[in-house]
Amino acid sequence: MAKEVWIVEGIGDDNPSKYQIKSNETIGDLKNQFATKLGVSAREIEISTDTKRLTNENANVSSMVNDGDTLHVIPRAKAGNF
Repeated sequence: MAKEVWIVEGIGDDNPSKYQIKSNETIGDLKNQFATKLGVSAREIEISTDTKRLTNENANVSSMVNDGDTLHVIPRAKAGNF
């Protein structure tokens, strides 16, 4: 059975949106999907729950979260030359 989670994108004040996890979806899949949407590299995306960072890109998302959890999808900022 597919799990539904809430996704909070970026650092803004947007409301969380419902997201249904596909049965074979990995953390890497999520990173790639949101990297494209947010216009950054997948290396710059951080995904976490309220209590832990999800860093194993090969891990199945549904095994890492509970139904109704909130996932935070945040592009990490990099310092550069100005």
